[in-house]
Amino acid sequence: YDSFMCSLFMPNEASRKSFLTIRAFNAEISTIRESVRNNTKSGEVRMNWWADALKTLFEKKTVPNEPICLALENCLKNYDLTPRWFFRMLEARKMDILSPGWDTLSDLETYAENTASSLLYLTAEICNVDDDEFYEAAGHVGKAVGMTTLLRAIGHHCEQRVSVIPGDVLRRNLLSSYVIFKGPKSDEEFEKFTKCVFEICCKAKEHLDMAQKNVCKV
Repeated sequence: YDSFMCSLFMPNEASRKSFLTIRAFNAEISTIRESVRNNTKSGEVRMNWWADALKTLFEKKTVPNEPICLALENCLKNYDLTPRWFFRMLEARKMDILSPGWDTLSDLETYAENTASSLLYLTAEICNVDDDEFYEAAGHVGKAVGMTTLLRAIGHHCEQRVSVIPGDVLRRNLLSSYVIFKGPKSDEEFEKFTKCVFEICCKAKEHLDMAQKNVCKV
């Protein structure tokens, strides 16, 4: 729904279709982990298939007869999009399958940048934006969006036994990931859990503030 609403602000129909196409690609690869459950090998195979499909697309060879691949092919005919952003998203999602969770808050920030920020970089390219300050702002916005999106889905991730709260944040607040999975039962556990979420929110807010400073320079 968020993506659809944002698409309405794209400058023309071609850019709107391309905007939705790259988000369809992101949605496809982001749901692979959930669809394969604990079968990491199957997930890795699907990610490798997408890596090969992307290489075919950017080498302008015959693409697989798959809806998103065909849409991406049309997108690349209209816009010169940077391959790096696609492959960076794919690699981040692949690691999410092979080694879910993050050891440090910095790792979580990197994951958010590789996924959410990459989407914003591609959107900027579709809009023909060429401004370093804008890309710097987009990087910070992506980190904030990526981190808060994970927090919004914390219950869903816990059902899959994946903690979106990094290990160092848990350790600083003396909280076990087991408490995250089963849900805090005591006031003490709830207070520690709240502090963990607050720490991540504060980091996301820092990125929003930094983005605002960069936007003012654009």
